Amino acid sequence: MQQIQEIIQNSMQNHKFNNKVTKALNQIAICHTKELGYLMLKCQNCNHQELITKSCGNRNCPLCQKSSQEKWINNWLKAMLDCTYYHIVATTPDILYQITYENQEIMYKILQKASAQAIIKMCKDKKYLGAKPGILQILHTWTQKMLYHPHCHMLVTNGGFKDDNWVEPKNDKYLFPVKAYSEVYRGMYIKELKKVRNKLKFSDKTKEYENDANWDKLINELYKKEFVTYIKEPYEDPKTVMDYFGRYAYRVAITESRIVSYENGIVKFKYHGATV
Repeated sequence: MQQIQEIIQNSMQNHKFNNKVTKALNQIAICHTKELGYLMLKCQNCNHQELITKSCGNRNCPLCQKSSQEKWINNWLKAMLDCTYYHIVATTPDILYQITYENQEIMYKILQKASAQAIIKMCKDKKYLGAKPGILQILHTWTQKMLYHPHCHMLVTNGGFKDDNWVEPKNDKYLFPVKAYSEVYRGMYIKELKKVRNKLKFSDKTKEYENDANWDKLINELYKKEFVTYIKEPYEDPKTVMDYFGRYAYRVAITESRIVSYENGIVKFKYHGATV
């Protein structure tokens, strides 16, 4: 943890971050240090003293997220339905990465809304389900290689409700075809993107899209672009589902165990057995 805190402190000296990121980094940088406060425990029999430092409690902190993760899992286990669940992933096309990074709040909402509404629309179709499913959605913005990659993980019930009645899928092998879902998701995403154009802010890297012709060209490219989606086979056991999904809900960007070295401002870390 000391190494991560050192990296954070050096990064904040050399880079500027938005207010939310700065606040989180400040909290993590002083987690379990005297700066955050501490408790002094003293044994009344032998007078042995022990210093207990306080945690920052930030959900992005490698030290603080474990207990929060367990609490989150237990709360959702109580709310889960007695059915199997699909794990569905919806991604943002790479040609929108820069615009998304510059307009995170707006663009993340589009990603989350379009991916969920596309599932609801697919399930509403009688040839697949003809009912409304339950969806638990989590936003992620990075890959194992720490590259920017905005995407959503969703747990979706293998069935749904219609007029207070539980409805099973028409096909016992899949909820709906992933290719069909990808196309519906793409259409809904582009529809939402068009609505917010006047709210988007463009930097020097994306200024070209202030021009109507360039914006229209981008939209046309998106209609041709594959919106990558993924549907994993159903989970049978609710506890297995939530333990797995809890790791997504409370997965920090990087942990101390993945860091190989930090020298001259360069961080080397492991991912799937490799080092970058």
